[in-house]
Amino acid sequence: MRSLINKSTGWKNLFEYLPQNIRDNLENRSATASYFVASLELAKEGALSLRQESFKDEIYLISKTNM
Repeated sequence: MRSLINKSTGWKNLFEYLPQNIRDNLENRSATASYFVASLELAKEGALSLRQESFKDEIYLISKTNM
């Protein structure tokens, strides 16, 4: 995930990073949870910033190298 984010420019929706070949709802939920946890860990390390306006809004992230 780190390499995907470092290649991006500007703020991107977390869901833009999910794999495109997800087959079913369970796999989608698993991928979403995994990417969310990975983004939290990268934010904790200082590699990226996260943004969410309110509880039900989308989550956006940006690499600290692209700020």
